[in-house]
Amino acid sequence: DELVAQGWLRCESKRGTFVSDKILSIHALNRNKKQATVKEANALYLPSLTLDEIRLDEALPESKLVPIETLSRAMRHALISATKPTHLPTQNTQGTLALREAITLMLNMERGLHTKPDYICTTRSLQMSIFTVAKSLLKAGDNVVIEAPCCPKVRDAFVHCGANIISIQHHQHGIDLTDLEQLCMTHKIAAIYVTPQHHIPTTTVMSEKQKQQLLMLTERYQFKIIENDDAHELNFLNTPNLPIASAKKPKNVIYIGNLSKVLPAGLNVSYIVANNDKFIQACAEHLALIDQQSNAINELCVAELLQKGEIKKHLLRTKNFYGTRRAWLGTQLTQVFENDITFELPQNGLAVWLNIPTHYHFNLITKHLDALKLSLPYTTEMSTANTYGDGLRIGFANLNEQEIVAGLIKLKAALNQTLKKLLTA
Repeated sequence: DELVAQGWLRCESKRGTFVSDKILSIHALNRNKKQATVKEANALYLPSLTLDEIRLDEALPESKLVPIETLSRAMRHALISATKPTHLPTQNTQGTLALREAITLMLNMERGLHTKPDYICTTRSLQMSIFTVAKSLLKAGDNVVIEAPCCPKVRDAFVHCGANIISIQHHQHGIDLTDLEQLCMTHKIAAIYVTPQHHIPTTTVMSEKQKQQLLMLTERYQFKIIENDDAHELNFLNTPNLPIASAKKPKNVIYIGNLSKVLPAGLNVSYIVANNDKFIQACAEHLALIDQQSNAINELCVAELLQKGEIKKHLLRTKNFYGTRRAWLGTQLTQVFENDITFELPQNGLAVWLNIPTHYHFNLITKHLDALKLSLPYTTEMSTANTYGDGLRIGFANLNEQEIVAGLIKLKAALNQTLKKLLTA
């Protein structure tokens, strides 16, 4: 009876119980690999998805893209190396030497950096890298400038390390450097945290002119630049966009990278790069306090994938897949929302920023999203931190097209319910 009520089964008098025609239509559509449209999602997918939570974020890559055989082979080699006494990797809190050498080659060849293994410290995640940098660099009361809006977890990491947070506005070309210089004149700034390749959450890209001006300011006022380059690999425009850390002798730049967009969950590697071996050693010492167990097997596995070019080959396949989905998502957003919102497809990364009209109230939107079982992690985090940014960030990494369309329809419903409540208030 419950399945009949939910639409999964249908009952026919004197004949019996059968699978619903709608469910059969869904399977037939999947077999034919047809793309979902808004009309199909309303008629077919949405009823079967309303009981399940849809999470529109970019935390996990598409699982079907994972090269299982390649990973299995590299992991087998890593296990053999890690268990043989004659091949046991040297324990180093900075990370396995083989991995740091592979990352060094990648950064110098592909991103224009001028680094070496001694200037690199590896961690298990991007957030761990950010926290380690904050803990190693700052002391209580130091002023740290962050972009507004900014990821709340990043803000929390700096606050936990005793920093005094100063927010600075972010526009389509990057941070407001005029405001930054005025801050430097009136405050002693210890560091500024930036995401120039893919601003989180708005996805905008800092211009080359702004990068050079920021480097000039750090030379003049002697603050550190903490550069998060999380989405460098997924550049859909294929235009040169080198990080700030690629400048000659970037003594005031601390560079943080990550491989989460191309590696499956559980195999992620993040890294900290600084042209200062004493700072890197301080990072390693702080890591040793919280993570004494070596991650040598995973690190050796990733090192082999980098050395043999497997990650680069996998990245080419991944970019083609996500590039197609990115273009498809733009079409779906236009169909679902029409003129209700505006957006620009991102140059990098696996998320889109939706500009929401100012008459919507984000607390109400969040409540309606919860009721519809639609999860937008960044929206929830920014709502809690009261740093909305007049928009919503949605990811398109780990859901299929039918689920994404169903999620967009739920988001449209949440916006409509919010507007209706505001008009009747």
